[in-house]
Amino acid sequence: MEPARSKDSPVGIRRFRPDDGPLLFAAVNESVSGLCRFMTWCHRDYSLEDSRAFVAKCNADWEKGKQYNFAIFDIRDETLLGCIALNRIDPVNRCGNIGYWVRRTRWRRGVATAATRLIAEFGLNELGLQRLEILVPRHNMASKRVAEKAGARFEGFLRKKLVLAGKTHDAHLYSLIPADLTPPLPPHTFIELGSKTPSVIARRKMKPGHGRG
Repeated sequence: MEPARSKDSPVGIRRFRPDDGPLLFAAVNESVSGLCRFMTWCHRDYSLEDSRAFVAKCNADWEKGKQYNFAIFDIRDETLLGCIALNRIDPVNRCGNIGYWVRRTRWRRGVATAATRLIAEFGLNELGLQRLEILVPRHNMASKRVAEKAGARFEGFLRKKLVLAGKTHDAHLYSLIPADLTPPLPPHTFIELGSKTPSVIARRKMKPGHGRG
């Protein structure tokens, strides 16, 4: 798919490119202390090779319909701002999970909220899913605010749901369905970088079995 941009902020999401490894590593490296508190993949010795392996896996998973990882970027200068993913896709029940993180120097600027709205458009309208879930560790107040500002509804408190850094954590469950996107998102405009002319791409609905790796 072409990169998608928010109408209300300079935030876009796009597929990872093969040469994104160094850009991703720089974003993780400046944020590692915060990310390691809540991200199972993060560790103190995270390396450039880890980033390159992740980018390669992203593209392989995308082609299989297993999960969809997007780079969050600044549309003004293409700075990589973080990552947002649509994963744990259940093609039978037409639901999936959203996870996100933003580099430390861009915290508290609405980046994750804008990216969540964009990936919701992708999941609910392009893939034809009917429900997206966001599972947030109980003490991650910033991520809870992102979910709420993006329009997700709080559904419940899950005891001992997550294991992070070897410790169990309670979690809050949020969900997004098409009716929660207020105002409803229009047919999305996807901007090809370097082009002054936007193009609207056709939405594709998930077919039975789509999303199985």
